Amino acid sequence: MAFNGANNFTVNGTLQCVDNSRAGEDAVFNRLVEAACLKADHRCVENLDSPICHPETRVDVIREIESWIESSDTGQRVMWLSGSAGSGKSTIARTVAGRLDNQLASSFFFSRAEPGSGKDEGKRLIPTIACHLAIAISSFGEQLLLELKRNPGIWSFSLVQQLQKMVVEPLQRIASDPGGDKLAIPSVIIIDGLDECKDQEIQVEIIKAIVSAQTALSHCPSVNLRFLVLSRPEVKIRKAFSQAVTRKLVLDERYEPDKDIEAYLRSEFSTIKSTHSIGPHCLSKESEWPSDKDIKTLVERASGQFIYASTIVKYVMDDRKDPKKRLQNIINGPAAAEEGEIETIQYVQLDSALTSRNVWKTILTKIRNISGN
Repeated sequence: MAFNGANNFTVNGTLQCVDNSRAGEDAVFNRLVEAACLKADHRCVENLDSPICHPETRVDVIREIESWIESSDTGQRVMWLSGSAGSGKSTIARTVAGRLDNQLASSFFFSRAEPGSGKDEGKRLIPTIACHLAIAISSFGEQLLLELKRNPGIWSFSLVQQLQKMVVEPLQRIASDPGGDKLAIPSVIIIDGLDECKDQEIQVEIIKAIVSAQTALSHCPSVNLRFLVLSRPEVKIRKAFSQAVTRKLVLDERYEPDKDIEAYLRSEFSTIKSTHSIGPHCLSKESEWPSDKDIKTLVERASGQFIYASTIVKYVMDDRKDPKKRLQNIINGPAAAEEGEIETIQYVQLDSALTSRNVWKTILTKIRNISGN
């Protein structure tokens, strides 16, 4: 017996009506969640303590990014912010993401520091973006479900095709709906640490995918979706972006990193001085602590690397130790290495505590981690 066009029932001895539609939809979305990496979102609870920019730092670069986001120019929907390891790219990304509020469509922070977490897998990026948009916009979820049902093999598609089918086309259909609320569509996707994606070929494919999306959306001005990508200027990434029409920012001397690092250090040391369990007592007569000379020394040693400054602050602020002595240990310690000479630095004993002896090791380990060495 044939049941042409029939669905939502099973035959088991007798005819029984069964509603399988909801179970099927749940299975589709469960597959989407499995393909995604929701832990890579800056809003994930385990990422909430990650640092953001000090209010007096990175003001110009953040202003430039926000100006680009608010721009009506849809010709450059992709911005690439590049900078060396330790220059503060991820901190800038988290700061911008936190300020976007309802404008943020999705964020994905790549990281090699947590093997097995999925944060270093580029193939998880687009399912994650789709998940975030489905959560934020109910009509997007409906359109995405239809697309996933139409293309059950979408997980084997290229990233260019995935982004087109799972993000661009559902957004275009929402925008073309006369009854749809165009203003409800979040406008910014942040992809941080693209160089941390473990497969370099996928790094390039991701760039091709977002540039392709930019082209497709150029015909849909009502969807002002933008991609902010942050990474180190590695050769393949630089080459891929050089072939695309994108807005490019470089964290170089133009943004005066030394000035920002000095402002950060002065603010943090002022906080240590007034709140440290030992500080208010031992520093009560030290109105000039730290001295301008000490601040200048630290800024010079940082060489534009915020990771150096933040690690020093964490070392000095330890409530169990005298901050004045700890700062002096840093000042009397070895100067920062020239690029490429990290391995030649000898670890020094800053004081008798193991954590203190390893402060330089901690700094160097951080630099090695973010440099991928």
